[in-house]
Amino acid sequence: MRIIPTYLILVVVWLVLAAIAYVEFGVRPKSSLGWTGLIILGPPAWITLQAIGEGIGGLFGRVTGLDNIRERIARKTQGKGFSGLRIGWLLFEMLLFLCVTLGVGALFGLF
Repeated sequence: MRIIPTYLILVVVWLVLAAIAYVEFGVRPKSSLGWTGLIILGPPAWITLQAIGEGIGGLFGRVTGLDNIRERIARKTQGKGFSGLRIGWLLFEMLLFLCVTLGVGALFGLF
């Protein structure tokens, strides 16, 4: 029985991350330099942006007023398999996050 070398696994994982970056960033290289850049820089860029996104989501989840409301809703709907109140609150949070994101984007002239 042969064991797959560690470097081969790392190469495959790196190429999978490059493929994810290709799909998510929407970058379509036309030259060999562009493809090389995507394969080399795509995975670290994708991982960095994912980490930033998770960090922002974590900060948004710690907003005191929202956290208190979330806890009250959780207590009120405890034991229920389906809760329209929970779903409505999550939709409201996402709408609020979208408004903040668009506002910051407009502030920096991205839109």
